[in-house]
Amino acid sequence: VAADRDADVIEPARSSREPELTGLESMRISLEVYGAEAQFDAGLIGGYQFANAALAVKALETLSGRGVVSIPGEAMRRGLMDVRRNAGIAGRLLPVEDNPEVVVDVAHNPDAVRSMLALWSRIRKPERTHLVFGMMKTKDLDAVLELIDEYPWAGIVAVMAKNGLGTDPKDIAAKAGFRGMKLDTSVSVPEGVKQ
Repeated sequence: VAADRDADVIEPARSSREPELTGLESMRISLEVYGAEAQFDAGLIGGYQFANAALAVKALETLSGRGVVSIPGEAMRRGLMDVRRNAGIAGRLLPVEDNPEVVVDVAHNPDAVRSMLALWSRIRKPERTHLVFGMMKTKDLDAVLELIDEYPWAGIVAVMAKNGLGTDPKDIAAKAGFRGMKLDTSVSVPEGVKQ
């Protein structure tokens, strides 16, 4: 596509190390910016978020180098840390309650679910986690159930999204049953969390 449009191909910012999780709400990342290695605290965690941060930093560096914008490193730092608030992003391993801990993630396709579950298993023990989930009717439920089944959950509750576009929890339970999975059902997310 770039060649067809006579455009440059620009690689994401490079990193010499893996992101370091500093909690559910941030990770420390190291990226090459303006020719030097810089440390950032990013306000979203996980592999997708690391890749997104590397792309955003490189885009800003490129635009700045071409005189289109002028973004100092400190502004990039603040932007990455405050990305949830600045972009209105909600539902990416978002803590909503402390006791008991309730965390929301809106992973909506198999790749996003795979990434989220792998990250969750690094920061919390699935066997101590009660998973409450629902699926839109248009999404690949079988693939998501296969991914969920890879972990030893303390319990699983299928719920219905309140927008009316979700798969009926009883249908989720039936498909899960064919896989030999046991899960409970609930009429809503709040009720599922209470279970």
